[in-house]
Amino acid sequence: AAIAKVSAAARSANIATAVLSNAKVAPLRIEQGFRMISTTTDINVLSMAARSDLEAVKAATQKGK
Repeated sequence: AAIAKVSAAARSANIATAVLSNAKVAPLRIEQGFRMISTTTDINVLSMAARSDLEAVKAATQKGK
């Protein structure tokens, strides 16, 4: 109820709204009128990049075995 109230107030004042969400809830946030929806955080992006790099290095080391 609070999210709907804030979103409606912002819309009536022509103020763009933003929200932190996830991919599962993002469609609901779009329906609620949010104009910017972030589905990740900086720590998640850094973690995914580090994991990807580690997997690439691990794969490269396996080629020599």
